[in-house]
Amino acid sequence: MAVFAYRAARADGTTFEGHIEGEDEHLVRAKLEADGLLVFRLSRRGAGFGVPGLSAGRWGKLPLQDFLVFNQELLALIRAGLPVLRVWDLLIDRTQRAPFREALKAVRQDIRGGASASEALGKHSTYFSDLYLATIRAGEQSGNLSEVLQRYIAYLKLMIGLRQKVTKALAYPAFLVVVGVAVVGFLLSYVMPTFISVYGESSANLPTPTRMLISVIHMGEAQLIPVAIVVVVAVVMGRAWYQTSAGRLSVDRNMLKLPLLGMILVE
Repeated sequence: MAVFAYRAARADGTTFEGHIEGEDEHLVRAKLEADGLLVFRLSRRGAGFGVPGLSAGRWGKLPLQDFLVFNQELLALIRAGLPVLRVWDLLIDRTQRAPFREALKAVRQDIRGGASASEALGKHSTYFSDLYLATIRAGEQSGNLSEVLQRYIAYLKLMIGLRQKVTKALAYPAFLVVVGVAVVGFLLSYVMPTFISVYGESSANLPTPTRMLISVIHMGEAQLIPVAIVVVVAVVMGRAWYQTSAGRLSVDRNMLKLPLLGMILVE
C-alpha cells in the first residue's frame, strides 16, 4: 500500500501536513474529504512533495502576468459554454511555454479520466498554488466557477499592480545599494591590497585604525571561500523556509513592520 503526503485545512481554517496510506490517490482524497478536510495538495510519497522550495519545479513557476492571461482565457472559454475538454484543448494550443503546455496536457488527460479540474490541477503544484486550487474547488462545489474565476483574476491584477508599485519605489534605492557595494568591493579588492603592498613593511608606523583595517582584509581573504559557502547555504535554506507557511508569515509580518518599506507594501 502506497504512502501519500498531503496538505489540508480543517473546518476552522487551520492548515496542516500529514501522511496517509492508501491504494489510489482518488480514494485517499475522498477519504480525507469525507473526514471534513479541504485537501490542498496530495501526492505519492517520494514524488517530489518534499521540502517546499527545494524541488526543481519550484524554480520554474509561471510568471504572474502569463498566469493572468491564462485565467482570462479560461474564463472567456467557460463563459462561451464550450465543452470542458474543448476548453482545455484551446488552452493547450494557445500556451507558448512548453513545460506549462505539458502540465495542461496532463490536466486534460486526468479530466478525461473522470477527475475534477481541481484534482487534476492539484498534481501540478509548480504552477497552481494552494489558493488557486481552493478557488477552483470552491467554484466547482458552488456551481459558479466563472464568478469565482473573475474574483481571482481581480486578485491577480491587484497583485501585479502592487508589485509594479513596489518595483518602481525600490528601483532607485536598489541602484544606490548596487553602486555602493561595487565601489566598496573595488576598494577592498584592488585599492587596499595595493596600499598594503606599499606600506605593509612599515605597518608599525601606520595609525591603529589603518592597521586594524589591514588585519580585517587579510582575515577576509583567508576566509573568503568558507564565508561564500555559508552565504549560499543560508540563502538556499532561507528560501526553503520562506516557502513554508510559518516562514512566509514570519517574513511578511516583519516586512510590514519596516519603517518605509512596510508602508509601501501595505499600499
